[in-house]
Amino acid sequence: MIDTSPQGVFWTYVERVAAGDLDGATRMCMDLVDAGYPVGSVLSEVLAPAQAEVGAKWERAELNVAQEHAATSVTDAALAALARTLPEPSPVSPLLMVCGEGEWHSLPARMGAVLLQSRGWPVRFVGASPPLADLSSDVSLVDPLAVLVSATMASLLPGVARTTAAVHGCGVPVLAGGSAFGSQGQRAPATGADAWGPDVASADHQLETWRRDGPPALYPSDHTPPGAAAYEQLCQRHHVAVEAALADSARRLGEPDLEQCSASQAEPATYDKRPVGHIRADLSNILDFLEAAVLVDDLTVLTDMLASLAYALAHRGVPTEVLSSDLGALAAALDDLPAARDRLLWAAEQQQA
Repeated sequence: MIDTSPQGVFWTYVERVAAGDLDGATRMCMDLVDAGYPVGSVLSEVLAPAQAEVGAKWERAELNVAQEHAATSVTDAALAALARTLPEPSPVSPLLMVCGEGEWHSLPARMGAVLLQSRGWPVRFVGASPPLADLSSDVSLVDPLAVLVSATMASLLPGVARTTAAVHGCGVPVLAGGSAFGSQGQRAPATGADAWGPDVASADHQLETWRRDGPPALYPSDHTPPGAAAYEQLCQRHHVAVEAALADSARRLGEPDLEQCSASQAEPATYDKRPVGHIRADLSNILDFLEAAVLVDDLTVLTDMLASLAYALAHRGVPTEVLSSDLGALAAALDDLPAARDRLLWAAEQQQA
């Protein structure tokens, strides 16, 4: 007997998503709803884990960026189709869902919005990284019970902190959600978020509490994360440090010609099979995560990222010593910021252990 439950069709759905089969994937989801499965179950047991598998396939170099984006667009369409089957919620206690400043991974936030809608909450989805002044205007216009701030990339926690401050300036609480906040939500308080929801059930419970008891005492809109001063110093050095590290890493690996390569030049093949622009992007990305780790005082922001980067590079044939060279070069470029340098070196040691 063929298992037509959400769990039973999961891998078939993954295959259709990875192949870019929008009609087939959407039809599978609608068939589950027609068979009596709740929208929330289809979303949490098929769409969400399938999207995680798409990301894992990209990490393993089984999908390229274009294929990953195409797969994401398929799930986005399936999600929209599922959302259209939900009844119109009551307009009482509206919510706003937004991605933190700089966060362009909007699908997890849209999934969260639909899951809450499936539980009867009216959710206005503001989208990915809206200008903070515009977000504040929307919050003032809607007067929501709460604003839900989603973040997938931990490097964007500084943007989350700015988003939270903008919402608090309107007198509205923030409920944080997404993988950026850590498996236990340990990074959420540093951003000023008033609560963290690991899943829709806990978010629903928190929102019901606020609706029943009133909003919590908010962090002040000028709340300062624990590492704000050191973070600002790092940000000021970001571009110079990346360019210095690019040249230094080239020297370390015996490719001094890279020292002469600028961002505007054509991308040649290099010592580690990455175009120079990709190397520069990796260095900048590492520094983004270090900056976020410093801001929220949590070095797992960086160590988790380095583990993922090492895994992805290994599946692309990049030698392990290349990442070590990149980290050493970045550390050398931060010699005049010894606290940040030492944190980077410690994270590098953890990655190599």
